[in-house]
Amino acid sequence: MSCAGSCKQDCELRAFARLSARIKALFPRLPILLLLDGLYANGPVMHRCRQSHWQFMIVLKDQDLSTVWEEFHALHAVQPDVHRARA
Repeated sequence: MSCAGSCKQDCELRAFARLSARIKALFPRLPILLLLDGLYANGPVMHRCRQSHWQFMIVLKDQDLSTVWEEFHALHAVQPDVHRARA
């Protein structure tokens, strides 16, 4: 079985889960801000950050993750005070 890009992404997401648990255990009160790329734009990663009381920013290119952009635009219509920074 060859390991395509999705396998690599799955490995990185599992590594994030392990690493974030270790960081939280070692530094339970340390305020943390994570800057993540589009690979980490998913519910489990965001849930883990919120559970740990960590702030996070996820950088997406305009052409990446069209479903995430659709959700952003739908939420922005409801909450226009949320800002989007362009690179």
